Amino acid sequence: MRVRLRSFAKALFRGRRERADLADEIRFHLDCRAKDLEEAGVPREEARRRARVELGSAAAYVEQAREARGIRLFSELAQDLRYAARSVRRNPGFSAAVAATLALGIGANVAVFSVVNAVLLRPVGAPDADQVVVFGTAREGLPPSGGSPTRFNAWREMDDLFEDVSAYRYADMNLTGGAFPEQVRVGQVSAGYFRLFGLTVGRGRLFGPSEDLPGAGGYAVISDAFWERRFQRDTAVLGRALELGGEIHQILGVLAPGADGDAWNPVDVWIPFQIDPASMDQGHFFSVAGRIRPSVGQDLIERRLALASDAFAGKFPDIGGRLGGSRFVVRRIQTVVGGDAERPLLILTGAVAFVLLIACANVANLLLVRGVGRAREIAIRAAIGADRSRLVRQMLTENLALWLLGGALGVGLGLAGIRAVLAFDTGGLPRIGADGAAVSADWRVLLFAATVTLGTGLMFGIVPAWRAARPNLNAMLHAAGGVWQQIAGRRVDGKSVLVGAEVALALTLLVGAGLLIRTFVAMRSVDLGFEPRQALAIQLSLAGGKYQRTEAVTNLFEGSLERIRAIPGVAEAAAGCCLPTGGAPNASFTIEGREPDGAYPRANMPTVTPSYFDALGIPLVRGRFFGDHDRAGAPAVAIVSQALALRDWPNGDALGARVAIGPAAKANYLEIVGVVDDIRSPADGNPAPILYIPAAQNPDGATAYYVRQPTSWIIRTNGPPAALADRVRKELETTSGLPAVGMRSMREVVAESTRREDFNLLLMSLFAAVALLLAAVGTFGAMAYSVRQREREIGVRLALGATSGQIVRECTLRAMRPALAGLTVGVAASLGLARSLESLLFGVEPLDPAVFLAAPLALGSVALAAAWLPARRASRAAPSRALRCE
Repeated sequence: MRVRLRSFAKALFRGRRERADLADEIRFHLDCRAKDLEEAGVPREEARRRARVELGSAAAYVEQAREARGIRLFSELAQDLRYAARSVRRNPGFSAAVAATLALGIGANVAVFSVVNAVLLRPVGAPDADQVVVFGTAREGLPPSGGSPTRFNAWREMDDLFEDVSAYRYADMNLTGGAFPEQVRVGQVSAGYFRLFGLTVGRGRLFGPSEDLPGAGGYAVISDAFWERRFQRDTAVLGRALELGGEIHQILGVLAPGADGDAWNPVDVWIPFQIDPASMDQGHFFSVAGRIRPSVGQDLIERRLALASDAFAGKFPDIGGRLGGSRFVVRRIQTVVGGDAERPLLILTGAVAFVLLIACANVANLLLVRGVGRAREIAIRAAIGADRSRLVRQMLTENLALWLLGGALGVGLGLAGIRAVLAFDTGGLPRIGADGAAVSADWRVLLFAATVTLGTGLMFGIVPAWRAARPNLNAMLHAAGGVWQQIAGRRVDGKSVLVGAEVALALTLLVGAGLLIRTFVAMRSVDLGFEPRQALAIQLSLAGGKYQRTEAVTNLFEGSLERIRAIPGVAEAAAGCCLPTGGAPNASFTIEGREPDGAYPRANMPTVTPSYFDALGIPLVRGRFFGDHDRAGAPAVAIVSQALALRDWPNGDALGARVAIGPAAKANYLEIVGVVDDIRSPADGNPAPILYIPAAQNPDGATAYYVRQPTSWIIRTNGPPAALADRVRKELETTSGLPAVGMRSMREVVAESTRREDFNLLLMSLFAAVALLLAAVGTFGAMAYSVRQREREIGVRLALGATSGQIVRECTLRAMRPALAGLTVGVAASLGLARSLESLLFGVEPLDPAVFLAAPLALGSVALAAAWLPARRASRAAPSRALRCE
């Protein structure tokens, strides 16, 4: 075997020398035979002639030897590749049209797949990332909740199944005490976090279990990027103090370059979590992850989690009852970091697959036309001995060369296009970095591009190659007329099928884009329940030790709001934990005198100042707003949204009812004193059940929980909000001594909440426009080709007295048949697509009559124009010109 492989390699890479040696050997045998014949008395010339006759063709021996060594196929492939390259150069217009069409189709797929790769496929930065899981507590109808100290202890006890079980949470905290204050991204993590995610130290050391105990002091590990930005890589950084949230943290180490965390959540500073192992805190305010130990199966994990859930419910019966049959679950971290982006991205992937199929159908039509134009050349080659398989290989190689050219252009076009789109708007997608910096051409993207290019090239290139390689030799070689006349009566059914397929695919995409456009319009007309015009939002991070108590937060609110209201042009100002578009904690509550049937009711629970409703223009339905007298020590009160009142008091009035929040607060009831209009989500228009709590009456423990996320101030102005932005920021920073960030108008806040939907609409609309363009161009080309096939017939009919109108009608109707078939199939396919898009739609039914009427009419009009124009041109040609032979 080794000898044969060596012989094959020698013949393949030293082919010219091998052929020369073989020719010398044949010449030697020829000379020997001729010499033998001369010695037998045959004249010299006759001896050489007879020797050549006896030995046969030297070229045939060379080919037989090459075939015996298995290199003939490679030699022919090299010839085909050289011929394909010459063919591309000889037909630059045709090659450019094919390459551009394929670049659009392949580029669209590469663009979307590069985003899918970055968000869903690229492994999270952790050793054995496929074994890293995130713990949670799941209940039917709700997403899994995060971790609490008690649950963290329960999950850590399962150390025979999981290792490096670590708690973590991320927050923006104020870095003060230096030359300039700023907000930095902080990861508060338990000691095993670094090992779990494979983060290594480049200078100093990481904090360990001893520093992760309550009361152990403040410590910090900083990222390499933060070390460069803040300390200019000062080698004396170890041991220096960082003032984060008003607390001092000693720097123990600097992470190694490149170990700054995944793009989905880059962090500047890590500090120890220091969770009390004896804590009974049940609040879900952090995440927990761990790594599955080797050889632990999914079945065992599910059984043990079920047992742990039952044990936890037995240990904390009150919590178990309130959570109503919830269970511990684990999810792969790859799924968790992808968030809710998976379904929209998969739908977009299907959409661009349609664009690619339309592009390929266009190219297949072009190749069919070119095959007909080269029929005489193929016939001549077949007549002089080329077998059909050889012709098919050559034509397929030429087609694949065009596909590879289009694929190479598509990779560049797709990546450049998606980076341009992401620089405009990232759609809130996770893991893609700033302006889509993490979206790049890694090996997965290149492998996908190569697979798509070669796969579609073989699928759509083989039929044109097969048809072109089966010419009618007698008709082509003895034709008195030209090639086009000889095939005038020949039906090219494949062309009609491809036209119908293009139209069907394009219609499906148009319907999808139409439904999303209707959704976009409906979102913009949603009654939000508050007035975003002439309102400004700004945020401060209060995380840290200074604002852990309600009194400190209330003093900050009152002092800052008094200064802001004194600014000329400010109509009202308010503060609260969260903006109205989302972010409020969701928790369960108890209604006095009522035992729930199953799980306890839940609601969003923002804490707000009394002026919150006036600042946002939220109408009062009945009862009263909060007042300045609703302070600590006064009777505890609450206000509910109308959606919550109707849900939990469908046959009565929520006013005067009392509710308790949290398992340990049943004695601390809040009286409902008002019902306000609903706040509706700009993304889906659904009203959220909300229970508002006065910020001044929030318990200290709840306040410490709320300030872990940025706190918001809302300012209503008499004029353009932007004109007062700098003044408001200055007053707020002066009052708090903290850096203010996130200054935006409320219109921008609302737009931010629909970024994902807007991004989906943008991409779907772009792909639908490309599909419509490709379908129009492809249909026009196919129609023009069909009419050209019938030039001689049209000339005869015109010469016999047919009118131009008759010719136009007949040609148009015939050309429209495949388009009408495609529209019929496309409507059926659109019904399925509409159902799959149902979860992304708002304010429009999946089977919206307007969309299902407008899209076929638009595409049918394009197809009609594409059929009419060539027919009209042919009908105006002189009969003598149409009848003239090539």
